Amino acid sequence: MTPGTYTFTYEVTTGGADAALTKEFTFTVTLKDKCKTLTFTTPTFTDQEYTISDTTKTLDFASDFGDTFTVTPNTCTQTLTLSTSDGTSVLDGHLTLNSVAQTLTLTQFMDSLYLSGGSSASEATWTVTITQNIASAYELSPVMTNVRSFVYTIKNPCVDPTFTTISSP
Repeated sequence: MTPGTYTFTYEVTTGGADAALTKEFTFTVTLKDKCKTLTFTTPTFTDQEYTISDTTKTLDFASDFGDTFTVTPNTCTQTLTLSTSDGTSVLDGHLTLNSVAQTLTLTQFMDSLYLSGGSSASEATWTVTITQNIASAYELSPVMTNVRSFVYTIKNPCVDPTFTTISSP
C-alpha cells in the first residue's frame, strides 16, 4: 500500500434481528514512507593528481576518502552518477564509476595531451562530480540528492619537472 492515512469502518453483528446486537467501529491506520526520514553518509572528497602515462589509478571511496555513499533504511534506493567538467567527454571516457564497490578508476592513457592542457601546458584541472540520488518506491522524483565534487589535476609528463628533466651534458 502507498503511504498515507487509511480509515476502515466495520459493522459487526452477533446475530439475530435485534439492531442493538450490531455495532459499528472505525479505526485509522497511517503508513509512513521511511525514505522521508532517512539518514545518509557521503565521502569527503579531496583533490587528486594524475600524470599522463601513469598506471591506472583507482580511488576507493572508503579508504581514500574516509566514507562511502550510504542510505538508511536500505529500503530506499540510491543511484550514483558521474559527471565531469570536460565538455568534450574525453575525460569521461577514461573514468569508470563502480557504484556497488564505490570506486572511481582513471584508466591509463598515453594517446593525447589534451587532458593536461595541450603540448605546452604543464597541467589542467577538471572537476569530477558524483551525484547521489536517493529514491523511494512511492515517489516519482528522488527524495534527496547529494552532490560531491573534487578537482582532478592532469599533468603533462613532457613538461612536468618532477616527471621529466633535461640536463645539459
